[in-house]
Amino acid sequence: MNEQFDIPYVFFGIFDGHAGSGCAVTAANELHQVIHKKLMGVLLHLLQQARGAGTGIFSSAASDNRPTLMWYPNREISVESMVIGALESAFWEMDQQIGEDKRRYKMLGGCTVLVAVFILGKLYVADAGDSRGVLCRNKVA
Repeated sequence: MNEQFDIPYVFFGIFDGHAGSGCAVTAANELHQVIHKKLMGVLLHLLQQARGAGTGIFSSAASDNRPTLMWYPNREISVESMVIGALESAFWEMDQQIGEDKRRYKMLGGCTVLVAVFILGKLYVADAGDSRGVLCRNKVA
C-alpha cells in the first residue's frame, strides 16, 4: 500500500540583503524548498498527532517502503515541537548552504530573513539576523 499524505500550509518570507543582494537572493530562492523538505521529514508524525494517535518516530527502512516504528519516546512530542524543529533545522541548513555559496562565488555580505508558516491552524514565525515580525490584530500589536 503506497499512500500519499499532504498537510497544506502557507509560507511567507522577507529577505533583506546586507552589503549586496547575493545571500538574500540565494535564501529567497532556496529556503522555502528546504523548509518544505524538513516539514515533509516529519509529515507522518504530524499526521499521527493531528489524528490523535500516539507518538513514535518512524523509518521507511521496511522493504515495502511503509514506515516502521523505530522507538517509542518516553514523553509526548508535540506538533509544535516538530514544526519548530523543522524550521530550526531548515534555517541551519540554509545558513550552511549560504556559507558554502559565499566561499564558492565570493559573495559579500549576508542577509536577514523573516518567514511565517501557517500550518495545522497555527502560525509559526522564524527569523535570522536583525529581522523581526510583530503580529497585529485590530491595529494592536
